Amino acid sequence: MLFILLNVSCTNNGVETNNEAKDGQLDSSSIQKDDTLNFNLTDSIASLYSGIWINDTYLKKVEDSSSVYKNREFNGILFGFGLDKQEVIQGEAVIYGFTQHEGGLEVPIKWYDNLHCFTSNGQIEEYSAIQTPMDVVVIQSNIIEFQFESSHLETYRKVEDDNTVLREILFEGSYIDSLGNEYHLASNGNAIGFEYLNHYSVLYDFGEGLYFDAIFMTVNSDSDHEKIYHYQIANDTLRLFEVTGEFPEYEIGNLSYELIKQKNG
Repeated sequence: MLFILLNVSCTNNGVETNNEAKDGQLDSSSIQKDDTLNFNLTDSIASLYSGIWINDTYLKKVEDSSSVYKNREFNGILFGFGLDKQEVIQGEAVIYGFTQHEGGLEVPIKWYDNLHCFTSNGQIEEYSAIQTPMDVVVIQSNIIEFQFESSHLETYRKVEDDNTVLREILFEGSYIDSLGNEYHLASNGNAIGFEYLNHYSVLYDFGEGLYFDAIFMTVNSDSDHEKIYHYQIANDTLRLFEVTGEFPEYEIGNLSYELIKQKNG
């Protein structure tokens, strides 16, 4: 698939970026020139900006540690946010931000054609969740940066949704146990080999007695939680321990599965 990237040169707030795409380049001349914003951005640019974005530093730490719980104390500006394509294409949009626990964090932004990027500079509203002016710049097809005048950067990765990317980082693949039984965990939540449990999700909002890495396994994506497992990942070995008890006192119980991830999985 050919990713067409916006060649941005966003110099507002003293931050300058000039990135060319590896697989292609979107000619900024395709944007209609009109400082009054009486125009629509191209569909290609709107597609680059719109979608769900999760803090890239957080995702890298989860990948490096094979643990969500170890990275529960998030210290970034926003854990993640969404941008609506229909708003983006009109040149004025709202960053719909959220933490691991709640949403409702809004930041208004506007496209400035001379900067070739969105910015909140001059758009700071009383309700804005980020009061420091920033430029919002597409660096790669799946990477956005918040660029602040202090040269501080916050980097975000485009994802399908928060749980899908965590499943992809931690679990996606085929496994085998010591008896030769085969298992599969997919990034879309499908699970194979776990008896009647065919779907799983990753805990990332910790509380209600669950203060350790855990996955919820269910009959399907619409059913309530059937079983909770604490997971430990060491190299290519995945161990799942049954979680016993009930709210507010859960305990990590016996080892239920010890699985080896297959190289081609």
